[in-house]
Amino acid sequence: MILDVTDESHGNTNGVGMADVTTRKLFDKIDFISMYTNCFTSTEIEPAKIPMVARNTEDAVRIAVKLCNGIKSKQHKIVWIKNTMELGKILVSEPLLPEVEKNPKLEILTGTKEIEFKKGEPVDIWR
Repeated sequence: MILDVTDESHGNTNGVGMADVTTRKLFDKIDFISMYTNCFTSTEIEPAKIPMVARNTEDAVRIAVKLCNGIKSKQHKIVWIKNTMELGKILVSEPLLPEVEKNPKLEILTGTKEIEFKKGEPVDIWR
């Protein structure tokens, strides 16, 4: 799942094709000429394929979870990053906590909390 793209990408969303779900917010930022030029140059088309487009972040998360067949409710292992340039702080779902606790390179900064959504977008997720 890819939820958004930074302004610094200038709409080049090459790589979105690796996701199964994205958001309308990201889709509306796509500069198809830039993305397709990268495909022609690299001779790789997969990164530019468009995944299922959800109307907002909350719907995208719900769709992605629903598409994980064979995983029991509340057992999904999810990692949420702000963006690929800021990986120092991540959010993980509760089923991943035992793995985080075992990893000496990771530190738990806060306890568990529900992600609150307002109008389909997360509220204060990175504070």
